[in-house]
Amino acid sequence: MIEFGVARSIDLVPGGSDIAVTADNRQEYIQLMCKYKLDKQIAAQSRAFFHGLSDLIDSKCTCSLPHLSYIILFFNQ
Repeated sequence: MIEFGVARSIDLVPGGSDIAVTADNRQEYIQLMCKYKLDKQIAAQSRAFFHGLSDLIDSKCTCSLPHLSYIILFFNQ
């Protein structure tokens, strides 16, 4: 990951920097990377987006829109 022009390594699992990504563990790596990006890297921006969206759309009205329902469940934890 590059932050403020400095590259740094983040272990997605304990000792992850010592584990090579292979065809066998590629799917797990992709899932862990997505979770990291959503939960850590852009969490603050995503929360701000959700709160702004909830000012426009009542959360009770999103039950017919599954993708918005997912966003509501994710950020109301």
